[in-house]
Amino acid sequence: MRSMRGNWIKSIWAIGIATSLGFVSCNPQTPAGQEGDGPLAKVGERGILAEEFKRFVAGLPEWTRSAQTGPEKVRDYLQTLVDRLLILHAADEKGVAQSTKIEDALALALEQRLVEEVEQREIKGDIRIDEQEVRRAYAERGWGRRLKVAHIFVRTEAELEKVMAELRAGTPFGDVAKKYSQDPPSAEHGGEKSYYYSRNNATREVRDILFGLEVGERSQPIPIPKGYEIFLVLDEVEAPFEEVGKKVLQELRRERLDAVRRVYFETLEKRHGLRPEAQGLSLLLDILRRNEGKKPLRYSPVEAGEVLFTYNSGDITLDEVVQRASFLRRGVGADDSLRVVVGIKREVAWARLLALRGRELGIEQEPEIIAWLERKKEEIIIRRMRRVLVSQKVAVSEAEVRQYYAKNKNRYRTARTVEVIEVQLPTREEAAAVVKEIEWDLHAAGELIGLLERIKAKLAAEQAIGAEVQALGQLGPDPKVNGWLRERLRRDEDRLVMIEEIADAASARDLVKTYIAQYLALTRSLRPDDGRLQLHRFDGPNYGPLVDAAMEAEVGALIGPFEHDGLYSVAKIVTHDEPQIRPYEEVERGIGNKLHSRKENEVFEQWLVELRGHYENEVEYFSENIAALAAQYDAGEVEGRK
Repeated sequence: MRSMRGNWIKSIWAIGIATSLGFVSCNPQTPAGQEGDGPLAKVGERGILAEEFKRFVAGLPEWTRSAQTGPEKVRDYLQTLVDRLLILHAADEKGVAQSTKIEDALALALEQRLVEEVEQREIKGDIRIDEQEVRRAYAERGWGRRLKVAHIFVRTEAELEKVMAELRAGTPFGDVAKKYSQDPPSAEHGGEKSYYYSRNNATREVRDILFGLEVGERSQPIPIPKGYEIFLVLDEVEAPFEEVGKKVLQELRRERLDAVRRVYFETLEKRHGLRPEAQGLSLLLDILRRNEGKKPLRYSPVEAGEVLFTYNSGDITLDEVVQRASFLRRGVGADDSLRVVVGIKREVAWARLLALRGRELGIEQEPEIIAWLERKKEEIIIRRMRRVLVSQKVAVSEAEVRQYYAKNKNRYRTARTVEVIEVQLPTREEAAAVVKEIEWDLHAAGELIGLLERIKAKLAAEQAIGAEVQALGQLGPDPKVNGWLRERLRRDEDRLVMIEEIADAASARDLVKTYIAQYLALTRSLRPDDGRLQLHRFDGPNYGPLVDAAMEAEVGALIGPFEHDGLYSVAKIVTHDEPQIRPYEEVERGIGNKLHSRKENEVFEQWLVELRGHYENEVEYFSENIAALAAQYDAGEVEGRK
């Protein structure tokens, strides 16, 4: 499009759309005036038909709108399609289409498409879940229940034995929890959690066991990542099907897909004889260790050919794995040998077997796939032409980068960050009650505030604080945050953190307000951990209206309730991190890439101008058809841009 010629982002995007839709006419000589599909232009023997043009325009987003009207508007869009054909014409003349790089990229694209097709047809296509199944799972798995529970958490088997001995002896559950549970917020309440669990809130390790218990029933010890947990169900309320039905369906789909995948791939592995090669996998792990923190991974040509997996009709080499396993390029799990092997199998080996299955099914011979592959090849050729064109003509000096940074520092300000303590609850009423509870507890915490003020003053004067810390550990039970702080003082690491928090606090009163919110986050919140969130403007999709409110609130403010995804949050604002100009070293690489891309665009745009001039005599426009199509747009007979 001529209106987009100065902007590579728009023009290459539009050329890509044109390629993906496929504008190749085998009959450019269709007479002008043939209803519905007259040719608008041709380059050599390749033409652009009206119907193809309409699909292209309909696929463009609003930000690529042409400013022209009438026939000029059609010509504006048409120029992009002509440019695409000119690039392909030039690629044919330069032999780019015959490059091994093109063929390799096309082979990979085909393999990925075959994988997608087989997954959709033979794995995902087998999953059918009707409403009756969803309702049955809702009833049988406890989705219709919200449970009030008490629990005992211990970290070691030795501690678990003491707990079980007391329970077997008939000691009340609450007394055992107070004595042994290593979850301080609930332990002081006899292990009782303050909110009702839904199946969606419970962790995977405990979910099925917990929701198989009746009111008054106690679970056996459940192994969890940090130790062991025992539950006692105290009460339950109903969770209506209308509220949780979608969650039930998601769980069933996920389980069904996992089961189908597992059986499918076990069968596929046996059929194709997939086998890991210990020597090659060991070499890869050595390469990962010696390249720790380095990108890209470096290895020799000999190492590149080492075989990691074999199957009946071929093998998978180290170089193929590094190029195709995205988790290795990101450096994820490189220190875990089992995770590396499993990741390779999932991302590379299974993909290879799925592609083989796709060929067995003859998918690559289907007309739709053949047409897609031709379009994909043209897309790869166009991008390859651009890389070849600009690779040796574009360079950016350090001086240019520094000059750009000096002139545009304001563009490199950090985003505003707000730290909050959030308490997330199932109902608006419970969230509103928490707001009042924080305010009441703060009013009742005068003695605690006074102690923290004295500690803060003595720390500033570099005086001893032993007496105040001892008094802090002897505070009464009200407000309840006192008990949580006592527990923290008993742990050396937490005690040091608390002293730093007191020294750095804006005021003792504000710190106590933070502590109260944090205690409630630990004991009431549906979100795990201590409730601390670092919020940015772009976090809106994850946390809803809480983000915008937090950005505008003052430090120390208590805000909410705010609803998001059916849950309600209140939050205490802890800090505001105001935007700062980022140092040159942090943005140097990004600026260099930006300037390099800008120069590439300029080189490419200039080349397009030269290309149009070079092939001017090979481009023909059909003015009558262009005018007829423009009239259709003006009359509103064509859907798309008006």
